[in-house]
Amino acid sequence: DITDLGASESYIVGFSYIGGMNAIAERGLRIPEDISVIGIDDSKISVLCDVALTTVRHPHQILGETAAKMLMDQMNMPQKTVEDVVYMPELIIRDSVKRITENL
Repeated sequence: DITDLGASESYIVGFSYIGGMNAIAERGLRIPEDISVIGIDDSKISVLCDVALTTVRHPHQILGETAAKMLMDQMNMPQKTVEDVVYMPELIIRDSVKRITENL
């Protein structure tokens, strides 16, 4: 829960980034000085936030085309083995993350 952040956390995973960024600000924490935030959809909204959101961009067009082709192939040839297809996402670095260094 974002309201249970301790002083040692430097990142959070798994929340609505706009709501999460607001909750972080309400706790008096600064992005990225105190905590880093990364989104996973490269939404157009991500650049409209007070701090532009670093995010992961997925190749939606090619994913959809490949899924449609695989579905059609499966419908036309049910005996055909379906193979995994992996596409690498792209990290879009903006202002919401910062390298964390520790003095050990």
